Formats: sequence, structure tokens, C-alpha cells
Amino acid sequence: MPLNPDAVGAVGDPRTISWGSKDALLYAVGIGAGQHDLAFTTENTKDLPQVVYPTFAVVAGSGNISPGASAMTQAGTFNWALLVHGSQAITLHRPIPVEAEATTQDKLVAMYDKGKAAVVVTEAEVKLASGEPLWTTRSSAFIRGEGGWGGDRGPSGPQNEPPERAPDHEITLQTSDIVPGMLEAATLFAQQAKDAGIKVNVKKEAANAYFDTSKLYTKMAFAQSFWTFGSLSLFYEQALLSDAVWNETHYRDPAFDQMIRDAQAAGDETQAKELWHAVQQTQYDEGGYIMWANAELLDGLANDVQGLTPNGWFNLGGYDYKNVWFDR
Repeated sequence: MPLNPDAVGAVGDPRTISWGSKDALLYAVGIGAGQHDLAFTTENTKDLPQVVYPTFAVVAGSGNISPGASAMTQAGTFNWALLVHGSQAITLHRPIPVEAEATTQDKLVAMYDKGKAAVVVTEAEVKLASGEPLWTTRSSAFIRGEGGWGGDRGPSGPQNEPPERAPDHEITLQTSDIVPGMLEAATLFAQQAKDAGIKVNVKKEAANAYFDTSKLYTKMAFAQSFWTFGSLSLFYEQALLSDAVWNETHYRDPAFDQMIRDAQAAGDETQAKELWHAVQQTQYDEGGYIMWANAELLDGLANDVQGLTPNGWFNLGGYDYKNVWFDR
């Protein structure tokens, strides 16, 4: 059977969840908390007790939940491959404990007919063993191909519309069509920034001047770039040292230069990992890059080209053609 609108009100089985200090620490690091967020990322900082991010409620205990059926199992049948997470809300009734065992029970609270799709809304109540409420979550699932039964469309309205006022900030983004898709990516970035109240004026520069250091490159205040290096050390060497030949973000800090040199000179893998993590965290907190996208490079070869193997350094085998031949 398809979705069952009569299932609204169905309740899932009570299930037990638990989490510990390490789970909360890993979550904090996973969402980007760093050296300025020690209350969330450490459990042993002097005079600073560990606390938990409110959004941890969405994933708390998900790895060790006890057996039982959720309310969604009563919603009907559908293709799970056509389901996407539509929305998520959290209501905290108290700060989340660093470690706890709790009981969760969900309920199917709404099912909306969007015509060519459906939205299923569930709520879950999480309580301590004492019965004290911890939090309530409300989430919606958007399922393509499951609408059309003539039911209530549910709440809807304009989404992510920019405010009707002048932008909070305005800036010019210099770009070029020298790399396929680069100009289109800059245009999309400008559209996304508009929703945040920032007006980005995209300025197309000449392809023969864009990456020329005697003309534009490393002289632009806010510009688009394109990197494909597979070597972390070489990237920092060429782009982020104070005297780097391609210091396109204009980031200059002698102390940071020394951090890079220390990481490059690390004597073992464990030390190198720690030092490079510190380098990257500094750039994340202070640097001038906006890592907007990671592009996939696709190699296209004629059928008679043989011997070219994928390379993490660059496309087309990293331009290493010594073992490439034509099979004709």
C-alpha cells in the first residue's frame, strides 16, 4: 500500500538511548568547534566544565538505540530512495547532560499532500529515567511520488526570499571563464549570498590576464580561484606562506609561517598530523579562503589512449605521460 494518511497519531515503541562525554566531544569537533570552544571540545580544561551543543539532540544515542519500531513504520509503504530530510526543529527542556541514559518515543503528527510528493512529520520526546523531559525534536520527511490522495497541503509559503531592503553588504567578486564552470559557479555563489543579505557583483575578467601575476593574479581583493593540488604541504608552501609566490588571499603572519615549517619538518606521522591540524585550524579561523565547493575532475580519453591512470595530484594522470601510448 502507499502512504496511509490515517496513520497520523501513530506512536512508536519506547526505546532506550545513551551517550557519553566522548560522543559529545566528537560531535563538537565534527561540526567545526575548535580551540576557542574548549567547553565543548574538552572534558579536562581547568575551571571549565564540559557542556554539550543543543543540536547534539538530533544525533544523541543514534548509534546504540535499543530495538523497537519507530512511528514511521506505520506511515505506509514508499521508496526510501525518494525520501529526503525536509526540516528539523529542537526544543530543549534543560541543558543536555554530558552523559546519560534516556528513553525516546516518537509520534507521527502530520501527513501533507503536496500533489507530486508528500511530507510526513514526526515528533520525538526524550526523557531521563526519572521522567524529566530533556528535549523534543520535530522533523519532516519529503517523499517524492507519494502525493495525490487529495489531502491537506499543509503549511507552505515563500522560502529563503531576500528581505525587501538594501543589502547589508556589497562586494565585487572577480572571476573569469578561463576554467570551465568557473564563471557559472561565481554566479551561483552570488545568488546564494543574496539570500544572506549580501550583494555580490560578479565581474568577469579577461582570461589571458586572470592568472597572470604581472596583471591581475594575487592583486585582486576578492576573487575566485581553482586548486587541484593533491599535496597539502605544497599547497601551503605556494599559497599561504607570507612570501608565497601565489599568495592570493594576502595572508601574512610570521608565526603562521613557522607553524607550516614545523609541520613540514615533523619527524613522524603522529606529530605531523597534530601540527598540520593546528595549521589548518588557524586557516579555518583566520584565513581568507571560502571553500565554497569541491569539484570532481573527469578524465576523457580516446579509446586508443592506453596507460593513463588516475592521479590524486592532478587530472589526466597528473600529466605523467611516460607510460602512456597510442594503441593503433
